[in-house]
Amino acid sequence: MSKGEIARLYSQLDRSDQRAFKAWLTNAAVVSGLFALALAAIAWAGSITAQGQTAVQQAQRSTEVSAAGAIRPAVNSPHAAR
Repeated sequence: MSKGEIARLYSQLDRSDQRAFKAWLTNAAVVSGLFALALAAIAWAGSITAQGQTAVQQAQRSTEVSAAGAIRPAVNSPHAAR
């Protein structure tokens, strides 16, 4: 379609078809906006959850280190004492 052809076709529609198209376009914009908001909310909730898990993991590590007194190398670690 060339530039301005959509506007020309819209102007050729009768009033009831123009109203129906306008209603469809408005509804599509509202649904798209809600979908975008939902995606943004999911992304925000995921970032909050990821930050919370990181804090919990750090707290667990600090508790393990203080309980053990020192960090011991893993058995399969190349730095393990032989």
